[in-house]
Amino acid sequence: MRTLSGRGLDMKRSPSVQVPYVISDEVIMLSRRWTPAAMPAPVGRYSHLAEVPEGYTLVFVSGQVGNCRDGSLAGPDALSQTRQVFANLQTAFEELGATPRDLVKLLTFVAGTNHLPGFYTAREEAFADWYPDGDVPAHSLAVVSALASPELTVEVEAVVALRNGSTRSAAERGDESAV
Repeated sequence: MRTLSGRGLDMKRSPSVQVPYVISDEVIMLSRRWTPAAMPAPVGRYSHLAEVPEGYTLVFVSGQVGNCRDGSLAGPDALSQTRQVFANLQTAFEELGATPRDLVKLLTFVAGTNHLPGFYTAREEAFADWYPDGDVPAHSLAVVSALASPELTVEVEAVVALRNGSTRSAAERGDESAV
């Protein structure tokens, strides 16, 4: 067993469950994800732990909701809104020059348990495309009584890991309004 220490953490992980960083000419996966042998298996599609190596910057994506680019809501139900949430996340990744493989952590808020089936269906669709090997990021889900607007059913925040210097500058994106 190896002990990981730092930032007040003292966790042990078995080398047999450790997933190495995968790096070739291009970075394929920027985080190491695993479930320690001493922990229970995840109860859903997530990894218990995700570690970002030195030399990477974390980018925090604010909560994405089911709004289309024109501001309209993708639909009244969790399925259509969650599909739009994942499309919005994909757009954010592209803006960063990233891919879903660079995703380290998701935090999802669902407004009521009645919206969970639609969320799960849309997430499975996105994850089947993004993670065909099943190596999914860390993910927390909270059922809440409501979101910022009553018509919203799902909101998802994301943390992305990028190799230092790999994000496109505002000038490269043609965005003169960026500060």
